[in-house]
Amino acid sequence: MVSISTTSVALFAALLHTISAFVVTGATGGTGASGERPFRLNIVDMAQSGGPAWDLYILATQRFQALDQKEQLSYFQIAGVHGYPQIEWDGVKGTPNPRYPGYANHADIIFLTWHRAYLAAYEQILQQNAIQIANQYPQDTAEQYRDAATTLRIPYWDWASSAAMPDVTTQLNITVRTPNGTQTIVNPLAAYRFHPVPTTNEFPPAGDFPFSQAPNTVRTPQTDFAAQTSAINSRLVSNANSLKDKVYGLLARQTQFAAFATTAYPASMRNGSLDNIEEVHNQIHALVGGDGHMTFTAFSAFDPIFFIHHAQIDRLWAMWSAINPGSYVIPLKNDQGTFAQPTGTVEDINTPLLPFRSQGSEFHTSATVRDMKDFGYSYPEIVNWEVSATELASNVRTAVNRLYQRQTSLARRRSNIRRTTKRRDWYINFQGLRQTTTTFAINFFLEEPPAAPQDWATAPNLIVSQIVLADNSIDKVAPQAISQIPLSFSLELAMASGKLNGTDTDSVTAYLENNLLWTASFLNGDGCEPGALDGLDVSVVDQEVVESARMDQFHSYGKYNLHPELSYKRTESVQSGRGGRPGSRIMSFSGCSAGRGRR
Repeated sequence: MVSISTTSVALFAALLHTISAFVVTGATGGTGASGERPFRLNIVDMAQSGGPAWDLYILATQRFQALDQKEQLSYFQIAGVHGYPQIEWDGVKGTPNPRYPGYANHADIIFLTWHRAYLAAYEQILQQNAIQIANQYPQDTAEQYRDAATTLRIPYWDWASSAAMPDVTTQLNITVRTPNGTQTIVNPLAAYRFHPVPTTNEFPPAGDFPFSQAPNTVRTPQTDFAAQTSAINSRLVSNANSLKDKVYGLLARQTQFAAFATTAYPASMRNGSLDNIEEVHNQIHALVGGDGHMTFTAFSAFDPIFFIHHAQIDRLWAMWSAINPGSYVIPLKNDQGTFAQPTGTVEDINTPLLPFRSQGSEFHTSATVRDMKDFGYSYPEIVNWEVSATELASNVRTAVNRLYQRQTSLARRRSNIRRTTKRRDWYINFQGLRQTTTTFAINFFLEEPPAAPQDWATAPNLIVSQIVLADNSIDKVAPQAISQIPLSFSLELAMASGKLNGTDTDSVTAYLENNLLWTASFLNGDGCEPGALDGLDVSVVDQEVVESARMDQFHSYGKYNLHPELSYKRTESVQSGRGGRPGSRIMSFSGCSAGRGRR
């Protein structure tokens, strides 16, 4: 801890102790008369630029985390708003016998809007800490640091462009310029260090990891409380193509907010596309967390990478909204509930986003958080001032095509040889029940997977590890996970290697029938337990695509065509060992043992 902060932290904590109602305004300052606002930047770019903004971001995070865990605006209390330790925050009372321990909304229509308000609160408090630090710099640099504090916003991690965790979020120590000169400090982005460690009453058991014994947050723990960074990055990189394709598909093909935003929107109303940003968000949580904090919804916000990850989710939603400004929150029942919201509430645009106050006794709603300008930030791709809505949508489509389109399709756009071409994209539609205590992965492959389960997650022929998060509700309700997995990138590789003879429907169907396989495993690499696959429903669909040569336009997408011969549905518990292919169906159950995984 930087020593100059000790006194100011104590004074700041004393001030926080007197706070009763906290009004969420977001970070303030740096805005212009035409609507211009400071950007939330890519964390890689922000770190490379360095300077006062980066120094303050690191030091403010450190200072935030050092506050007494009993204080209302401490890092511990703000992280705890999301889940455990299941206590009231800012006087907002809980419901009797809640299903979920925190205020956070998941698997419902206000998943995105609740987390936007949450990030705004976090960013606001972080900036307050940064201002306190900026005022301590020597006179010759104080103005630079005060200006940087005014425009400071949280960064995002664009895992869809570069899947591995940024180095600045994993290195144990980091060097910054403090008011007392350049110092190397413990990196506050790598972990949050509890002080004190929560009790079992505050952090009850979940999964296999002893959360009430961990002195700090941990990503993919093994036998100790240290992060397995190399293993995490290997998993992320193995899923990189799928993540990029998923993000591109959501931004380019999905036009309904409810279908884009949440796993709760019924599959029967999605017109064949099961993908949604909440499920993609879930994948990152689990790929990073393993058996640790990020995987478990009720503990995830304690990991500092949570807020960088959620800034990316908010950014993708903001980009989608710029392209689809007319679609927003619709009434939808929340079957899960939260600490403060009863199960079965029908949520709409005016549902309070508890516990975030807009003023006094009034709370933010999806209506009040819709426009980023009301919270004082934007993103580099969304310069939504002094341009029309049409120009903005065109600019954002260009950015999406540049950032997330498959290189083969991008190359065809840039070629003048073929101005219009048709192709057929292929997908796996996935539905599966979340389990009560166990997070597991369905690993999809083209051709035989490795013999050892520990090699599945990073196999060269892996399409994706589709992760199904453990359910974190207190009464262990198991909501359904839905997702759509792109196959086209893997099929392009098969075509290039000569394993796939053609792109016509018959050729692809025959190839998939013989070569599309899957396995089930825990995140530590062990095979899954019997019964873990109840409710699994896998189908294969294709979709005709008419390509556009213009960078400011998306392709045209046709209807989905279901291939029943490539579909699989399981309604009963699986048995241990290898299962066969039922009839002509392709899905093979491989390597699932009766073992429970690491305890």
